[in-house]
Amino acid sequence: INMMFQNGEIDILDCDDLDSSVVESTYKTAYADKIVTSNRLATTYLILNEDDPYLGDVNVRKAIQMAIDRQSILDTVYSGDGNLCDGIYPKGLIGYSEENQGWLKYDPDAAKKLLEDSGYTDGEIKMELAADSSASSSVTLVLQMVQANLQAIGIDASIVSYDEASWLALRKSGEMNSFVATWTADFNDPDNFIYTFFGNDEKTKIRANQGHSIPVDVELPVVTPPPILYHGTGEKYTASIERQGLLPKSRLYVHLSGDAVTARKVGQRHGKPVIYTVASGKMVKEGFTFYHSVNGVWLTKKVPSRFLTLYAAPDSDHEGR
Repeated sequence: INMMFQNGEIDILDCDDLDSSVVESTYKTAYADKIVTSNRLATTYLILNEDDPYLGDVNVRKAIQMAIDRQSILDTVYSGDGNLCDGIYPKGLIGYSEENQGWLKYDPDAAKKLLEDSGYTDGEIKMELAADSSASSSVTLVLQMVQANLQAIGIDASIVSYDEASWLALRKSGEMNSFVATWTADFNDPDNFIYTFFGNDEKTKIRANQGHSIPVDVELPVVTPPPILYHGTGEKYTASIERQGLLPKSRLYVHLSGDAVTARKVGQRHGKPVIYTVASGKMVKEGFTFYHSVNGVWLTKKVPSRFLTLYAAPDSDHEGR
């Protein structure tokens, strides 16, 4: 598209579609008198998956927020073309207010202390920054700068690159740990931001029959579970689970499996799988409530660590044996 404009094949070009280095070296020089600037009505942000046991902790998210040097990213990657927004509304959108700006400060020392005060050791928190290999070099550079910022406060952040199809599939599955995204308003109305990200059933949709993330009554009957249920997870989350138990995080409920094979498949989504047995029978005797969704998932509000035991799978539980 860059060469099409320079060859006269198109009359108007959106510079946001180009790498900032090209804009800086070519368009701000040869076409400086032809550039028209306006507010984009868009925001670029880092999405964090709250289903992750670490990212589900609000203190971890606050630490990440304070650790990222947004001004350096704006100046380095985008040549200063843009504004820092301390909130969901971008500058120019109806509802944006300068009075709501300035509260989000870059403070890596405070971020590191917050993690320490929350009981996390250096390097304990593992985090994947998912990169789309087809994305622009600007996005890659943003991820690299974010990675360096997070590592500086003791978060073990790694960048994992996926081909476009795999990246889209992983994002759609809800299993992607974190990634950089941009949302542009379809029209200048704050509803286009609020209901997109924080909408309810009437304004958007319920995302799963077991109440995945939207706080609505899923109308599931209370069911007595079998004496033992299972929970599959990744090995990297065991320290957090053994300290906090199983928490719903951004979901309405903790999700449990009825058998070890299913739990193992769930755990494999998060790296090397680890399975816990859940003493659901004992939980019921202590007043905990369980539900059973139509797709076979067992649900409960939380599982304290005293009801969890690491599961030593017999050979018969392994696929292919």
